[in-house]
Amino acid sequence: MAKIGNVHPVIRSRSSTYLLAVTCKELYIGNGITLAGVIGESEIAKIRAQYDPCHLFPEENIYFPAIQEFEELMSLVGSGKIVLPGSARGAPEVAKDRPHS
Repeated sequence: MAKIGNVHPVIRSRSSTYLLAVTCKELYIGNGITLAGVIGESEIAKIRAQYDPCHLFPEENIYFPAIQEFEELMSLVGSGKIVLPGSARGAPEVAKDRPHS
């Protein structure tokens, strides 16, 4: 990211980062907080200890949608009905400046 800087319109440093791990089937994990509860905080800590803290995603910003859910999400984004990252947080932000179909 440091090499790219903030000149690219999509790939740039942001104040909030999100990880969407798209799965082939529904895993019923939901987000990183649920994952930590399932596998245990100590296991998450072991994984996180392997990486520089500046490269870590907040647990509340990690999501595990199935392919179908991801496709539906992208369809809503493409139609301008919601914008990311608001929809990833579970609070969709309606794109008021875009016409709705």
